[in-house]
Amino acid sequence: MKLIRLPLICLATVLTLYIGAVVISSAIFGYFGVGRALDVSSPSTYAVFGDTGFSADVYNRLPLAKPGDHIVLIGASNMVPIPTNIVASRLGHGAVSNMSIDGSTVQDWPRIVSLAYEMISKADYRHTTFVAGVWYGTFLSEGASVTSPLNNELTRFGIYKHDRTGRVILAIPQSMLPIALLGVRPFILSSRIWESLGYANLTVSRAALSGSKIAGGADVFSRNVAVVDTAARRAMLLDLRNTQPHAVANNAFVALGDLAQTISQSGGRLVIVDLPIPSWHAQGAPAFADYQKRKGFFLQQILQIPGVSYVNMQSGFPDDDFYDSVHPKPIAAVAWAKRIGDGIRGAIGSPD
Repeated sequence: MKLIRLPLICLATVLTLYIGAVVISSAIFGYFGVGRALDVSSPSTYAVFGDTGFSADVYNRLPLAKPGDHIVLIGASNMVPIPTNIVASRLGHGAVSNMSIDGSTVQDWPRIVSLAYEMISKADYRHTTFVAGVWYGTFLSEGASVTSPLNNELTRFGIYKHDRTGRVILAIPQSMLPIALLGVRPFILSSRIWESLGYANLTVSRAALSGSKIAGGADVFSRNVAVVDTAARRAMLLDLRNTQPHAVANNAFVALGDLAQTISQSGGRLVIVDLPIPSWHAQGAPAFADYQKRKGFFLQQILQIPGVSYVNMQSGFPDDDFYDSVHPKPIAAVAWAKRIGDGIRGAIGSPD
């Protein structure tokens, strides 16, 4: 009897500790506001999930399960810093989420949309609007760019698995997904802590070996005061011309049309927002000229799909709003968010 009792006591102890860890981690999520909104632009989200968007898109989707109107931002790294609270303030009501992923292309976005739909109630599909932030860079690739790292994130804790064809699918019933996302919170926090400690240790070790000072991170202040001088512009343009295609990919426009069809057929809406880049970048990049010349033909067809709208945001932002060739300064990201919110309201009205 004692032999049976001991394993039961151990099991009960482990289970109690685990439940306590879930409660504590959820309290931490709540205290920092991480669990209340899916917002990859938030400093709290960065602290818990990192800055690329992969982990947050997978493990912080519980806010999408709330009933009601949903506005979901998708895009690449220049959409990541768009603050959801500013967008929401221009709409009046409706929950705004930012699921943008650093380095993603148009071909990656169907997967992101499917992750959103896994959490949003089917009854709310018709109350859901996806807002895709595009620029010529999101149309350069012939295929998906972040599928592999996103799949790695999906399968990290066993919630998803590879099927016989190699596709990544849910390993549990979809109805159990909210519980599973709660259950991995202790592991998310612990892995992030160890990751941060490991990075700090590596940084200090490198500095000690090289005898150099420890460089500070790219904080909000440094990006807000950044100046891209003539020499930096020339270097960036030279790099762009040498490393990127000089024309956009037809496949990418086809993928955008397919995404629009998927959202429309689900009863939702899609707002395509054409994002700005600095004038010197636009004037010096061959692929931008190709994008400008060819997008009209494809957009004309895509905009015939029910529920699809287009907002041109390419003008109205000075070069000083950018801290490099593509990304808005944090203070400019607020202005972008206001324009995006106004564009959504103008395209579809206030959320239902």
